[in-house]
Amino acid sequence: MTGAPHQNTQGVPSLTLGVDEFTLVLQPIDKIKITECPEISEQMITTFLQKPKLAELLGEMKHTTKVQAGYTSGLTFGNQPWHFAISWNEDIPAMGICFHFSSHTYAAFKQE
Repeated sequence: MTGAPHQNTQGVPSLTLGVDEFTLVLQPIDKIKITECPEISEQMITTFLQKPKLAELLGEMKHTTKVQAGYTSGLTFGNQPWHFAISWNEDIPAMGICFHFSSHTYAAFKQE
């Protein structure tokens, strides 16, 4: 029978897990003041995008109004067949920087 779950040696069906989408939130280690939030947020975003070379993969950043719930500012990447968004709240820095990956973005990232 095609598509039937495989049985392991104990007779329990095996499962395959995948990632549909996920959200990663980066928090500053030290408490920051609201006046420092724009600068610290920019540094955190830049560092996160440079380390795994995400900026090269994703292309040009642009501001967006479509942000995760509770966040006030955001960035996304234009002309891509996937969704990847960065959100932050300028008034509540303790919320951290939210990175939302679609499954397509994550697959492209893993492939690179």
